[in-house]
Amino acid sequence: DLADDGSDEDYTEIFNQVEETFGNGTPILAIPGNHDNREHLDLAYMDYINREHNFKPGTYLQRIGGTFEEPGKCGVILTLPGILAGSGNTKLIGMDNAHKELPHQGLEAFMDHEWNRKSADSYTLFMHMPLIKPFHRFMNVDAHSIDEDAAKTFLWALRDFYFRGIICGHYHCASVTTFNDFVQFAAPASQCQLDPFTKECTPSGNYPGYAIICPGMHEMHMCKFHYIVEDENGN
Repeated sequence: DLADDGSDEDYTEIFNQVEETFGNGTPILAIPGNHDNREHLDLAYMDYINREHNFKPGTYLQRIGGTFEEPGKCGVILTLPGILAGSGNTKLIGMDNAHKELPHQGLEAFMDHEWNRKSADSYTLFMHMPLIKPFHRFMNVDAHSIDEDAAKTFLWALRDFYFRGIICGHYHCASVTTFNDFVQFAAPASQCQLDPFTKECTPSGNYPGYAIICPGMHEMHMCKFHYIVEDENGN
C-alpha cells in the first residue's frame, strides 16, 4: 500500500522522493496494494519506468502481461547483475494480487518471458497479499486472505523456477512462514502494526516499522524487523 486511494501526483511524489534519496536511476519495483488507486499508480509507474534513467550496467526494469488496471495480469521484472546482488544475476518478480485474486495470468506472462531465458541464478517473488498464511487471528479470515488451497496450487506452479523467497505485506505484522521449500517474509507496515493475537482489528504498540531482508547465496539468511516508536515528546 503506497497510498490510500491516492492520486497520480501522490505516487509520482513517492517515486521522486526515492530518487532524491538514493540517486537518479534508482530502479523501483512497485505493485499495488488493496488501498492503492490502481489507475493512478499505473500511470505514475509507467511514467517512472519510461524516464531516461541511467541504471547501473546490467540492471533492467520491465513490465509484462498487462496493466495494474486489469487485476492479476500485470507483472514487473527487476534484473540485478551479480555485482549488485552479491552472487549471480538475481531477478525480483512483482506480481499483482492487490486484493484476493491470484495472478495466474501474470504468472503465465512471466513463464512465457522467462522459460527459454532462465538467465537468473535466483528469483524472488514480491506480492501484496501473503500466499502462505502467517499466524494472525484477525487477518487470516477469508475477507483478508487468499484461499489456502488455491495459494498452494499457485506455489506449486512456481517450482520450475528457483525462487529464493516470497516477500509480501498486507498483514501489518512481521513474520517468517514456510511451506515446503518456500520461505515467505511478511514485512511490518510503515504505518500501524496489528496485534496478531486478537480477533478484532487491534493496533499493537509496534509502529511504524520496516524490514531489512538480505538474501544469501541459497537462502534468505538474515531477516531483521525494525520498529520505530515515538517517545512521550513525539521524538
